[in-house]
Amino acid sequence: MRRFFTSDHHFFHKNILKYEALHRPFYSVDEMNRELILRWNQVVAPTDEVYYLGDLTFDAHSSRAQLLLDSLNGTKYLIQGNHDPNHLQECGFKWMKSTDKLSLIDQEGHEDERLEVLLCHYPYMAYEFLHMNAERVVQFDSLGRKLTHVLDAPIDEVIKSRQDYQAQRQFLINYYGTKINAQDRDHPDVHKLRRFLQRILKRITWRQPRPEGKWLIHGHVHGLWQSKPQERMINVSVEAWNLTPVPEQALVDIILTTPQDKPLNGKN
Repeated sequence: MRRFFTSDHHFFHKNILKYEALHRPFYSVDEMNRELILRWNQVVAPTDEVYYLGDLTFDAHSSRAQLLLDSLNGTKYLIQGNHDPNHLQECGFKWMKSTDKLSLIDQEGHEDERLEVLLCHYPYMAYEFLHMNAERVVQFDSLGRKLTHVLDAPIDEVIKSRQDYQAQRQFLINYYGTKINAQDRDHPDVHKLRRFLQRILKRITWRQPRPEGKWLIHGHVHGLWQSKPQERMINVSVEAWNLTPVPEQALVDIILTTPQDKPLNGKN
């Protein structure tokens, strides 16, 4: 029995072909679905286990999800993403959680506390992330302390200081790992962009875990990065791994070959 990790297949999602065209060169959703199932079953055997870190499908119908999961090899566990309805657990997952902790197993027999990892759909809410409430944009460090000397300003001031909407879109992609919705693509006025920023806050930032020194296995950011060793994050979104589930040993290798340094939580 082997273990695999993956996320963000977005089965049945037409627009993902546009958002992730670089990684999904398919002409149709049906072609994409067939290829994703094929690549899954080429590496995952029926006796293997798969930790699925969120956003399986855009089809909310349980009967279709049941057929999909039945076609995918392995015993499957779900870390719930922002597009996973609660009833998805009953369609073929052994369990569904928002987060979990797991000890990775090194095939070489090494024992290392770094292999005790956190599983979550979302990346860390680390010190370089900006956080917004209804009125202000604030930056925090990894201990949750407000860095007022970096940025602590009303949302409208932040928006007005970034008049170029394309620059604002890139700013959001860099910090939040999100794509802009189709309805937000036209150049907005301040009020429209302000509402968009607030939606991003509600949809993403409150779910992000805070760094606690452990490595985080996550999804959500699609092809933006594969790993960020300094932040102790590994992204298992399919776009970052050739549309294929990631074997456990690949994660172990990244963790054990990263030089040890001061923990993210600042403790020795």
